[in-house]
Amino acid sequence: MKIILYVLIFSTLVSCAPKRYLLVLKMEPSTEPGANYENDSLKIHFNVTETFIGVKFENKLDKDIKINWDEISFSLNGSSYARVLHKLTGITKINDVQPTTTIPPHSYIDDKLYPRDKYYVSANRYSGYWSTSLSYFRIKKPNEKSESYMHSRIGNVIVVHMPYYLGNNYVESNFQITIVNVKKIK
Repeated sequence: MKIILYVLIFSTLVSCAPKRYLLVLKMEPSTEPGANYENDSLKIHFNVTETFIGVKFENKLDKDIKINWDEISFSLNGSSYARVLHKLTGITKINDVQPTTTIPPHSYIDDKLYPRDKYYVSANRYSGYWSTSLSYFRIKKPNEKSESYMHSRIGNVIVVHMPYYLGNNYVESNFQITIVNVKKIK
């Protein structure tokens, strides 16, 4: 009897768990499937979520690569987000100049990019700050099923403008990421 009760409780918990979705991405230019780019100098991987764009930037050279975060921007379907915040600097200082990050030879950074105009920070007397990041996708309609909301993202195009510096050389780079499918994951 106890076993049946445990099975019922477990199945109820599993069926009530929120469903998660994976956005299947295609990137231009791309050297690998998904949202990946690689050349002789670097390797970049993007991950798109509802509130941020994850980026892993790997330096393959014997010299430093520098990223000026205030020069990075991205857009969704042509709507520009002029200022991008990144997690490693600290997103509670949304109006401050973001310091340049140096990626040493043969190392990487793993960071998150947030659109400044969708991010709000408020003072909290107990912990100092709290923040809210809004989705840069369209707002979910009342009574809209999560699955149809997620599938409405198919075809969305995100362009990431991510220049970097190799020594004193400024390297212009733009990556176009298209959402080509949505998969439900467990």
